[in-house]
Amino acid sequence: MKTKLIIALIIAAGLIFIGIAVAACGFAMSGFDIKNLTTDPEVTNYMTIDQDFNSIIIDATTADLKILPSTDGKCKIDLVERENLYFMPSVENGILTINEIDDRKWYEYIGIGWSNMSITLYLPKEQYDSLTVELTTGRAQIDSGLEFGKVDIKATTGSVKCEAKVTESLAIKCTTGLIYASGADVDTIKLKASTGSIELCNSSCKTLEVEATTGSIKLSEVSGTGDFDIEATTGKINLSDVVTEGDLTIEADTGDVIFKRCDAANLSITTDTGDIEGSLLSSKVFFYETDTGDVELPRTDEGGKCNIETDTGDITVTIVGVGISK
Repeated sequence: MKTKLIIALIIAAGLIFIGIAVAACGFAMSGFDIKNLTTDPEVTNYMTIDQDFNSIIIDATTADLKILPSTDGKCKIDLVERENLYFMPSVENGILTINEIDDRKWYEYIGIGWSNMSITLYLPKEQYDSLTVELTTGRAQIDSGLEFGKVDIKATTGSVKCEAKVTESLAIKCTTGLIYASGADVDTIKLKASTGSIELCNSSCKTLEVEATTGSIKLSEVSGTGDFDIEATTGKINLSDVVTEGDLTIEADTGDVIFKRCDAANLSITTDTGDIEGSLLSSKVFFYETDTGDVELPRTDEGGKCNIETDTGDITVTIVGVGISK
């Protein structure tokens, strides 16, 4: 019995060795370039769009997306595709639509691939009415040299970077990925990431909603006229030069809340586990609660309300030119 087992193990080891040797030979024949081992090679494509359009809709399952200003006044699309998985642009009723077409057979889903498909869109005009993007797996980058009325981007797994000027509404939602936005001057901004960080800078709006389940939130130089709501489940919230004429609400379950030179008509700041530290631009009537931690607040009794609560952490708030009390 032991002899048969030993023979079987020797045969198995020999087969594994042969397999490794064959794989090594194949890798050497590919020039030691892992991309050459793919069973689904890339297909590059180039298109020019002659029709005029004011809105853009892009729906891609697996692709990286870049939207850039055109340098020659023409709308061009550079594509990296697969043989039976490709993109189909079309213009109808003033809308440029780019859809992903999947003509693969069932057995073509089984294979080896090392690089993402990609869409690079060059836009000839500076201003457009709207941009709608939906990506499953991929990154989106919108250049700062463009302007849109409305921007709505949804990504399942991937990062989104939007530096274009937006004038009406901005909405970005990522299930797993990073969000970065700047240059918005809109009515509403809504940013949400389930797993990933959010950063917003150099923007203004009437109302703001920012939510990160697992990840940090960073806002800088953001102004508004309505209510700002900022919420993080696990992660730090860091604000600098964030000012609104409405109310500012900040909630964090686990993480510090840091704010510098911020202000609002009324503020409500809550964290379960973390310190609260910051500076305001105007006097407030302070109400606070902490189970474990030191408290340092300004000696002011006028202005809007500022409610601060933390279960475990210190509270330190200052106003320029105003002393603090302990």
